[in-house]
Amino acid sequence: MQNGYTITIHKENGKSVVKEVTPKEGIVVLDPDIRPYFLNSESVNNALRCLIPLLPKKRRAKANKA
Repeated sequence: MQNGYTITIHKENGKSVVKEVTPKEGIVVLDPDIRPYFLNSESVNNALRCLIPLLPKKRRAKANKA
């Protein structure tokens, strides 16, 4: 998913259409063993916000500048 993927659509007339799908910038893909713990983007973001205070101060300051 992170590198993108290809979809092949087989039409009734026998022709095939190939579509290249590239992920949007900033997309994050969860590993299969993590997915059951997070129902949606909101739950992932809430969990990550809880971790931010545990980051070193230098890293937090750098993130705040961005």
